[in-house]
Amino acid sequence: MLALFGSLPARLVDAYRERNPLAEGWERRVELWQLYPLLVHSVLFGGAYRSRAGAIARRFA
Repeated sequence: MLALFGSLPARLVDAYRERNPLAEGWERRVELWQLYPLLVHSVLFGGAYRSRAGAIARRFA
């Protein structure tokens, strides 16, 4: 969710990694984790959320 409307600050990711190492390939999965909130936003607000959710869904299909 933190990256849904912008990029993740490097300082935040570094601090997280100190406490809990991230699994390989986590960067690619961020979009997959964003799919559900984007679908909810597309129902509520339509527009760009719908096209962004569709683009992500096609990449993981």
